[in-house]
Amino acid sequence: MELEVPFHDVDILRVVWHGHYYKYLEIARTALMRSRGLDGADFVGLGLGLMVIESQCRYVSPLRYGDRVEVAAWFRDLKFRIMIGYEVFNLTTDSRAARARTSLVTTTLDGTMYHRTPNAVLEKLAPHLLEEQEEHKTKGELKKSRERGEARELKEGEAS
Repeated sequence: MELEVPFHDVDILRVVWHGHYYKYLEIARTALMRSRGLDGADFVGLGLGLMVIESQCRYVSPLRYGDRVEVAAWFRDLKFRIMIGYEVFNLTTDSRAARARTSLVTTTLDGTMYHRTPNAVLEKLAPHLLEEQEEHKTKGELKKSRERGEARELKEGEAS
């Protein structure tokens, strides 16, 4: 999922306020779930709710107004909770801006948590889990390799 950083997301220091990253993650998570045929209304139709129980974001480099950003989201685990990994990549500067994860649990409509992800949800989300994890791992390794190469070139340039 790609987006451009809007002016209203930057703070007085002219960088994206840290809390807005979670909005970007939410947009990517929604796109990921929709690509599997599960949106909020679909959960309700199954008699289920979905609740974030944990989130974490490690910021690596700042995003600024007008930056083009790609947010990748993938399923990390599904058995007991729905764990989603994210990478926020700044296309403008060709660098990683953040890595994140969220853990969600399915609930009854009145909010009672399930101890395992219900089969109706697993049937939609699980079929391509291993392929997606491997694909994301490969993309991440390519980006890391490219970043290491750029850092090496920069050091070599400084030495000459």
